[in-house]
Amino acid sequence: MTQYPNHPAPEPWQISVPEKSPATTASTLLWILAAIQLMFFGCTSLGLGFMSVMPFDELAGQMQNQGQQVDMAMFKQVHEMAGTLAIMLLLITCVPAVIYAIMAYFIRQQNKTCMLITAVLLAIQTSVMGLMLASSLLQSLAQGNVLALLMGLIIFGIPVGLQAMVLYHLYQFKAGGNTSTSHDWNAREPWE
Repeated sequence: MTQYPNHPAPEPWQISVPEKSPATTASTLLWILAAIQLMFFGCTSLGLGFMSVMPFDELAGQMQNQGQQVDMAMFKQVHEMAGTLAIMLLLITCVPAVIYAIMAYFIRQQNKTCMLITAVLLAIQTSVMGLMLASSLLQSLAQGNVLALLMGLIIFGIPVGLQAMVLYHLYQFKAGGNTSTSHDWNAREPWE
């Protein structure tokens, strides 16, 4: 005959919900960060790459045919730098995003070496993107351009905020926040 445990089931208010490990939260945020960076900066890099291979006269003609007023001297400079900008965006954002997506799996498994590599890469990228955010905000404030201010906050502020959150959760895991405080109701109590 099967022996059933002699302790009663807990009441609903006694059941605690298991807390997520900071490593689990960090890996989830890292996947979100990787997706945002790949979608936005990947598309921007592709657009700049296509722009760099198109002849300038054809692009300028299309802009004028659509009735858009563009400073042609500035547009020519952007066209000349488009290939370099595309490569720079790929190196600064898209390559780390692919690395983040891979590392997120190992962080969820609580691999400390991957956490350290990711934290170093995040710190470097956060400092670079933080400088880009600061320069974007200062330039838009100096020009009094509210739309550029909002775009700078969206383009650089969201990734920098996510990077800071991932770094925080990785630090929480390192500091010992990886233990769960939930109670295992199937375990025997000491007095039983």
